[in-house]
Amino acid sequence: MISALKTVVLADTRWAGHHQTYLLELTAALLRCGVRIILMCVHPELIFERLAAAGIEASDERLRGIVFHAANRSIVSKSRDHDPLTTVLRWQRTGKLIREFEASSGWKADLVFLPYLDSYLRFLPLGFAPDILLGLPWSGLYFRNHHLAHIHSPLTLAAKGDYLLRSASCLAVCVLDERFNERISELSGGKQVIDFPDMTDETAPTEVVPEAAEILKLAAGRKIIGLISMEKRKGLLTLLKTALAAKEAGKPELKTHFPSLHFNLSHCDELAVIAASYQCPVGIDIESTHRSHALHECESTFCHPTEMADLPLNHDERAAALLELWTAKEAFLKAIGTGLSNPPEDLVIRRTGGKITAITHDGAVLPLNRLRHPMLDAHSVHLCALRPIDSIEILSGLPTR
Repeated sequence: MISALKTVVLADTRWAGHHQTYLLELTAALLRCGVRIILMCVHPELIFERLAAAGIEASDERLRGIVFHAANRSIVSKSRDHDPLTTVLRWQRTGKLIREFEASSGWKADLVFLPYLDSYLRFLPLGFAPDILLGLPWSGLYFRNHHLAHIHSPLTLAAKGDYLLRSASCLAVCVLDERFNERISELSGGKQVIDFPDMTDETAPTEVVPEAAEILKLAAGRKIIGLISMEKRKGLLTLLKTALAAKEAGKPELKTHFPSLHFNLSHCDELAVIAASYQCPVGIDIESTHRSHALHECESTFCHPTEMADLPLNHDERAAALLELWTAKEAFLKAIGTGLSNPPEDLVIRRTGGKITAITHDGAVLPLNRLRHPMLDAHSVHLCALRPIDSIEILSGLPTR
């Protein structure tokens, strides 16, 4: 599609949060493709400055900006983002500004891309509206399509604006959530649905905002888990419920949504392992064999005296044995929910006839499993279940990045 275009309009009336990031990244990507861009947003000059700071220079013959304001709140109710009138006015103002720019600059727009398509859809069920109000080929990125998981009423879909995708001038629909591609294609009359990569700006702020400083103070050195967004639909409530359900010792649970599911996770380098069971609590730990020699310096802090006596004298063999002990103990302590708050040196790991067991200070014995898989060749991975389990199934995926 790009190679056939001369000029693309990027239009977004919003400026907060990810809207700046998408405008910046889309502009940079299109410039690299040799496309001329008309950037319509609240502060196009700030996008130009960030492009220049990133070493992306663009002359007036490649990039122009239009200051673009439009109502982002319902005229009827300020608590809502949209109503039919504001959506119609958004399309109308976009088309009007583009036509005025074309008349004054001599440029001709070939495509209008809407990085936040949602604001051009809501409460506007008339598929022909963009053809009249905009009068140009268009596409956009549909963020909030998750309602398609449970909404099937034609009236509700019309209110969401999904039928607007049937517009004759709509070339394709881009999405972040690809679960509903078939439904979007059906609702749009067979339009192409394109999976879009999500993106974020990892640039650290120049100064610590007061809220962040307060969070650091309250954390008192503990790990901080957060979300890039504070919207309910992006997992905030689930995160809070999980945090509230966590045991005092620190092992997370999912009782709210999956009361009978036990899980545990661990990661190292580019690999992550997750153990899940409906039978009993589980613990899992993974460590790289490259880190085994570092355990020499602290072996007395986690090895039981009987284990110390059985360790090989050869340096490399001793390092390998220490790594096996460490991951086995971690898996056990995570399974019982205490983690390293329970002294690992009180626990004894025994290997007899191919079987691995953990013996606690009070004489309790629990089995462990050493997991082996081609993807885990350079790692030691142990799994512990708090009661005998029927079988273990290993499902592998790509390394995390």
